[in-house]
Amino acid sequence: MKAEEQIKKNWADKNKIVFNFSTPADEQRILQAGTAANDSYLKKLEGEGATNVRKVVAYYTESRKKLEAEGAKK
Repeated sequence: MKAEEQIKKNWADKNKIVFNFSTPADEQRILQAGTAANDSYLKKLEGEGATNVRKVVAYYTESRKKLEAEGAKK
């Protein structure tokens, strides 16, 4: 993570840009919009016959979280 921050800082300095971060309220709205969009898409897929789509998404999400946790330990 520190390497990523240094790369980001160097890139910003070199290109004379400033990173602006979302407020917690904005992050909550973004999360809600993303969740609603994902749910809508999953409903569409279920309507097309993909009955196990939520299980697939849950498996992928759990696997991603596991790998991220392992990466954070390093």
